Amino acid sequence: MMGPMTEDIEVASILVDPGIYELQSVQSSSRYFVSTTLGESPRYVRLAGDDSRSLRLDTAWHALIALISHPVEWAEGEMLPRSMRDAAATKAWTLRLGSSHTYLTPDRTPGRGPVYWVQSSACRRLIRHDTMPDFLAEIPLDDVLLEQASAP
Repeated sequence: MMGPMTEDIEVASILVDPGIYELQSVQSSSRYFVSTTLGESPRYVRLAGDDSRSLRLDTAWHALIALISHPVEWAEGEMLPRSMRDAAATKAWTLRLGSSHTYLTPDRTPGRGPVYWVQSSACRRLIRHDTMPDFLAEIPLDDVLLEQASAP
């Protein structure tokens, strides 16, 4: 019996090519996952690595209101000099090997908001998963956490 399949890719336009994507960072062991399989809106989750600090909205799936892929800054195992980066190459709703990414989500935390954002360092590996890895399936949606917090 075959297990879940993964594929290393270089780019994904997540609104055109839905799926489950994993981004591994150049500068830390934090990982970002983007899924278009968890409802109407694409969602992301950040899992802090041992060498990273945890952020306020880590470890829950959050609906994305925007996803931005910045110009490629890492290639062939090294950071590119600024002179070799195409400043006009920013792309929305795209994941790209070698780029840093900004994830924007509604911030429903009382006293905060309206938008929370986090930016990853350059992506050293971009993986497409054909099914949701078990450990990710256990991570709650932010909507569910909010409902639980507001329940009497």
